[in-house]
Amino acid sequence: MILNFMSTWCYGDPHFRQKVLKKLTPTVLAMYKDLSPQELLEVSYLMEYQSAAMLSMIAKWYANDKDLPTDQFLELLLAVTTNGVQYELSKYRR
Repeated sequence: MILNFMSTWCYGDPHFRQKVLKKLTPTVLAMYKDLSPQELLEVSYLMEYQSAAMLSMIAKWYANDKDLPTDQFLELLLAVTTNGVQYELSKYRR
């Protein structure tokens, strides 16, 4: 499962995120082949941001001994990835 694979990054290789990005970037950028060089550059920054955020959440979850059930954590990760942080945080406003 992907979360077991991610534990390598959390506990092992400090360059894991860069290695994953290096492998994923060509695939993702290929989906945006009609973009200008400037737009591709912006997409690469967005990928950097998203990967850092996702891996940071996964690292925190592991560091906290998986304090959320796996299904709940994955739902949260998917929700924030799909909807954005601001929208997800707005659910907790009282």
